Amino acid sequence: MILNGDNRLKILVRLLLLMFAVVLSGCTFNHVSELRPSLDNSTVKEKLPFVVGVYYSPQFRDYEQARLKMVHRWIVPVGNASVTLFDKAIPLLFDDVVPVEGIPTPAKRNDKVAAVIEPSIEEFDFELPLALGDYTADITYRITLRNSDGTGFASWTVEGHGRQGVGLGYLTHATPIGQVTDAAMQEAMRKFVDGFREVPEVRAWLRQSGLLRTE
Repeated sequence: MILNGDNRLKILVRLLLLMFAVVLSGCTFNHVSELRPSLDNSTVKEKLPFVVGVYYSPQFRDYEQARLKMVHRWIVPVGNASVTLFDKAIPLLFDDVVPVEGIPTPAKRNDKVAAVIEPSIEEFDFELPLALGDYTADITYRITLRNSDGTGFASWTVEGHGRQGVGLGYLTHATPIGQVTDAAMQEAMRKFVDGFREVPEVRAWLRQSGLLRTE
């Protein structure tokens, strides 16, 4: 069924009246977006012959953003989905990947790994229209690469963006929010994987390891 301008206005007014009625009742409804990011079309052809550790901080694992509109709170649990995505991405780069419980220190080195990768979420934001318009999501990951004694020797960011236009349907926000967030995460992860060897500090590390010729 095709809605003309008058019908859309009537539906929007009814939705607003319904929301105001619920506001007066003092209720808040939570909606959690289900995230299912994937990692496809990587250009990486050869893994680096290293065993690396990966550390996910509690702040990273538990990261989420929420947006409250009227009586509806839209929650996007980005951290947990990011862990899943990095667990798919990092093994594309290295021969072996092992989880570590914390960042090494000079007094407590981790000589079983060549380096430790620590991702974090530097920024995440999403926007949703009231009824008509585009859903958007933007994410920035910071990647920190550390020596076996915890000293950081490389740090850079990768960004991803998602956008999707959706028509009427206020109560279906959770689905398009999840979809644009998935798109943003996937774009950022492709940049991380495909651009890893091009980071200047990473190239210097590979040269020192004898895997790149001195330029």
